Amino acid sequence: MTVKSTQETKYIPKDLRETKGKFKSRYESGKDKIDNLEYGTKKYAIQNFNNNANITLDAVQQGLDLKQSDLNILNRQYKKIIELGGSTEAADKKLNKIKMFHKSNESLKKKGKDPFVENQQFDT
Repeated sequence: MTVKSTQETKYIPKDLRETKGKFKSRYESGKDKIDNLEYGTKKYAIQNFNNNANITLDAVQQGLDLKQSDLNILNRQYKKIIELGGSTEAADKKLNKIKMFHKSNESLKKKGKDPFVENQQFDT
């Protein structure tokens, strides 16, 4: 014995289902909006450095190796901040944190431990 549902099946017409292009997502910007991070400004250079420094810092905190290409990118962006006359105080703090975590990872390697395993947070 099958029980029939009391709810009716309703179909949405095709023209209502097709919403592509009708509504803008939050990632699409309108032509009338002005980006406050214009390329070539101090603010853009600082934000660009911070984005890459945060990615590198997260990787080093987890125990991953610091690569020369990461350092080259950060160095290039740091020089761009100086060239544009921006403040390097926050950038210096980030670089010092990266150095500190890199040194601790190197000391763990000298002891024969894997920094990636040692820096993982486990639930107890």
